[in-house]
Amino acid sequence: MNGVLLRPLPFGRPEQLVAAWHDLPPLSLFHAEQTPGTYLTYKRFARSLAGIGIYQSSSVNIQDPNGRSEPERIVGAYTTREVIPLLEVPPLLGRTFTAEEDAPKGPSVAIISEGMWRSRFGASQSVIGQRLLVFGRSTEIIGVMPARFRFPSRETQMWMPRQLDATAEFPGGFSFGGVARLNRGVTVRRRSARWRMCCHA
Repeated sequence: MNGVLLRPLPFGRPEQLVAAWHDLPPLSLFHAEQTPGTYLTYKRFARSLAGIGIYQSSSVNIQDPNGRSEPERIVGAYTTREVIPLLEVPPLLGRTFTAEEDAPKGPSVAIISEGMWRSRFGASQSVIGQRLLVFGRSTEIIGVMPARFRFPSRETQMWMPRQLDATAEFPGGFSFGGVARLNRGVTVRRRSARWRMCCHA
């Protein structure tokens, strides 16, 4: 109860954050997640949103490229570049994703958790620019998120750019979590009344 009801969410201005999903009663579709298409549509046309991003949790295989430690399977997340800035939690070290890194065939980069930084890299300040093999691909570490950043779950240890291709014939179905930040003066009640298709706290 303390974690859910009393302590505020560990994000900046949490009263403006909403989870974005779809309720389509005629199709018997309730709490359906986002697709790349809906995300791109809301990003372009939704006037009541300051921003929207989508994400997917995933198991990730990582390995030291120099073989100095055992391969490991961790919980990670693929996110569009807006997600971490929307949550307003700055990295402990480094930075978040750029537009170039979140573009199709962009550079292979990752942000790691403080826990991984401490356990795997000995809390070294030189971790930025170091590399891991992620699914066998050389990946540059560009940032470290503080321990209080538990998104989408407390088990998440790595974040990578989703690199959506807006021109893909089938970019993906209703399989992406959505997070959005409302513009100032917009409430969930008011927004839902005007646009009933999505966005509930």
